[in-house]
Amino acid sequence: MSKRTLLLITESTLGRFDLSSGTIPQVTQSWVRPSFASQSAGTLVDAALRLGKSRNRQVTVITTRCWTGPVTIGSDLIASSTGDDLKQIVALEAETYSGISAFESSTSIVQLPPDALGDPQFWLTQIQDHDFKSIEDALRQAGAKLTGIAHPAVPVINEVSSPTEQWSTLQTWDESTLLMRGNGEAIADLHSMSSGIQSQRTVQEFENFFQGVDNDLSLQWIGAEELPKTLAKLPRCQDHHRTDISSESDLHRWATAWSRSQTKQSGTTPLIAVPKRPMSKEVGIAIAAILGLLMMALCYGHYLYTSHELADIDASIEVMAGRQEDLQEDESRLVKLNQELDVARLKNIEISNDIEKSKQDLQRAKKIIVQKNNRWLSLVSSLIEVYDPNGWISEIRSTENTVSIHGLATNDTIVHHIAAQLESAPLAESWKILPASTKFDSESPLIDFTINLTARDGN
Repeated sequence: MSKRTLLLITESTLGRFDLSSGTIPQVTQSWVRPSFASQSAGTLVDAALRLGKSRNRQVTVITTRCWTGPVTIGSDLIASSTGDDLKQIVALEAETYSGISAFESSTSIVQLPPDALGDPQFWLTQIQDHDFKSIEDALRQAGAKLTGIAHPAVPVINEVSSPTEQWSTLQTWDESTLLMRGNGEAIADLHSMSSGIQSQRTVQEFENFFQGVDNDLSLQWIGAEELPKTLAKLPRCQDHHRTDISSESDLHRWATAWSRSQTKQSGTTPLIAVPKRPMSKEVGIAIAAILGLLMMALCYGHYLYTSHELADIDASIEVMAGRQEDLQEDESRLVKLNQELDVARLKNIEISNDIEKSKQDLQRAKKIIVQKNNRWLSLVSSLIEVYDPNGWISEIRSTENTVSIHGLATNDTIVHHIAAQLESAPLAESWKILPASTKFDSESPLIDFTINLTARDGN
């Protein structure tokens, strides 16, 4: 009998879904109820687990307390980076969007195809360490085992019929709205909407996401409400199929789809694994006590076995007793010195490991800061190189990851010439140059132009 369970924790819903055993698990039982307001992650997890009878289970927690979304990074920032180093870099890049410190959180990433500019792209799921610990402690106290934490976003609800079948999904989970499309089991592109599903910008972002896609894809809509009318009238949305995340039967299908996504070779959703924990102090003491008792039993047994032989050498022992007492005192001092040396050696190793870890964290942070500084230097040097006697740069405004260049030119050709030179300058490796905008003033022969740039790595 399988003891695998999914727990769903959102702002409005608590759900428990018990899974069958097998390569592709199915939901055998489900329970759904409204969520509590303003409760800790651990409290909500405990409440969701109590919806069913058995609590001694292997549990995956799926919660909107995670941040999830795509992160694009410049190739120069992740050169030769793998494993935990790569996850750390991706988490650092995502801090602007998630608001979660990369050094105070647990993360998981899935490699996505490069973006339109060829830069590496990742699907990141991230949760704060205090929420992770709260969830893990709640399950441990309930007698369950945490197998991982993830966001409820899933590529597809309906299982694809062939490796070439194309699909698209629009889904809203609390404050997060995601757009996905792909082929078969693989995700081709992932986009996090910049505003709510009812926003005026949603339609434009939706159309931009599917720009250049020739085939008409059937949209899978996952949300608690009907698809907004502004989207439903779009051609790609008219043949949509809704999964109502406020319905237990639809959540039943969602849980099956989410479990299925974790069994595929490609296109899986990010799952934050539980790190291996060191042996607790209590367990160590218990093991030491048991070993001590075993040693005492063995010694006592050996004593009984050899006691009858000791009678013949009692006389010799009495002669050597004085010398033996001196030797035992020396041995006791030696044992104590060895114990103190072992403690000092372990403490030294621990301090060395802490220092090395701090050095590595500082080196990674320094590397990223230097790369970002070089990006601004390349912008300044490129602006010097694109000088044109018939065009003047009057003002440069910037934020952390955007630059707006304002100026005047004698004609429209000069503006586009300056923009073209910027696109071929060295700054194009770190900045994306957007199309120039121009403004004509009937009272002046000059053209007022603006050229906007955005950082390629999104930071």
